[in-house]
Amino acid sequence: MDLTHLRIRRLELDDTRLLFTLANGMRIDEPIQAHRLLQRAAPPQRAQWQLTDDSFGVNWPAIAPPTADGLLNMPELLWRRRAARAQARLTAQRGRMDALSPGERELIALARLDADMSESGYARYFDRWDATTRSDALRGLAAMGAAQTRQAIEGLGAVFERLEEDPDLLSIEDILDAMNEADRQRVQGWEEVYYRCLGDLARLGLAHYGVDKA
Repeated sequence: MDLTHLRIRRLELDDTRLLFTLANGMRIDEPIQAHRLLQRAAPPQRAQWQLTDDSFGVNWPAIAPPTADGLLNMPELLWRRRAARAQARLTAQRGRMDALSPGERELIALARLDADMSESGYARYFDRWDATTRSDALRGLAAMGAAQTRQAIEGLGAVFERLEEDPDLLSIEDILDAMNEADRQRVQGWEEVYYRCLGDLARLGLAHYGVDKA
């Protein structure tokens, strides 16, 4: 998984944007307003930036404590943009998933999974999206080599799908209430695996789908 071409070579900034030059010569223009902490900071604070040791991220020590990945991480930024382009294609096709490529459908499903898991957990994801979306996400995780994450999502799905088969359970609240202690422990355990592996998904995704194509 060689992403050295995506390392940050240079950063220029003004009052409204960050302009990155990557090792492969690609230039990435990112609005400051997309990053709440940077937007709130004063220009002298934003001027005090440092690359991370691996040059994939940027820290602003005057704004937030430095981390190994950076306050802004280039693989994560490019991965979000990759998913956003797939979503833009879906919008252009008036929501017709069948008009998209398999890779684009996987990207959209993965973005939906990430959004719901980040907000509240698997129950929200299971409640919001159908089996096709959930299958597309699993195919995407398998294709990009995210084996542990795929195992976690499959494990979570197995718990919820088994309970969903009960005709008396009509809502996600019913399913959650019907869980026994073993079910709850499985859900907690698999969600912990997912969150533990979360930092790898952007790099795995970019290595498989690329920055510009699905």
